[in-house]
Amino acid sequence: MPSIRLALLALLLPCAAAAHPHVFIDAALTLRYDAQGRLTAIEESWAYDELYSLLMLSEVGTPGPGGFAADQLSRLQRQDAAWDPVAGGVLAVTAAGGSVPTLPPRPIAMGLEGDRIVSRRLHSLTTPVAGAVPVTIRVFDPTYYVAFSMPSQVVIQGRAGCTAALQGTEAPGDTGNGALRAALAREMRRTAPGDVQIDFGAFSDDSIRVRCAG
Repeated sequence: MPSIRLALLALLLPCAAAAHPHVFIDAALTLRYDAQGRLTAIEESWAYDELYSLLMLSEVGTPGPGGFAADQLSRLQRQDAAWDPVAGGVLAVTAAGGSVPTLPPRPIAMGLEGDRIVSRRLHSLTTPVAGAVPVTIRVFDPTYYVAFSMPSQVVIQGRAGCTAALQGTEAPGDTGNGALRAALAREMRRTAPGDVQIDFGAFSDDSIRVRCAG
């Protein structure tokens, strides 16, 4: 059995290394705090790369003087990766060592800004997080079909004394091979039959760490 696992690992590593994104998105975040200084919602925007924006426009047509028509917006929204809960983009929030659940994203707007399609949505937290608790936010695609670029700064609304820092998910000099091998090792020990599933996006993107003064 060990020899079979090693052989499978050798086959998987080149395939995993060849995985690469096809769409590139610049993410932007606005953190909303309530009157009690608690984080209650996160506004997220995606700016699609110029090539993919062109492909999206080829499906719906260019906007008129007043912007996209209702039918155009409907078709654009169907192409927006945020609308796919399985293979689309994921906004993950953690605080105090645990995951912070959010409600399904509520669309805010979608349009053409320059040469890029930009979509905006609001993620409301099911339970507000106290402002003094550090929060980590990540935007990623579990399939790594989309590569997200996280902003170095975020907009803070409703609270003063907060700082946000961009953090990489890979150690210096590490290209992700260590995380990949660790994930493969975990999967190789599975006793249930099935294909090996590796969450590329989970360790391929950066995160934002937000701290607010107590």
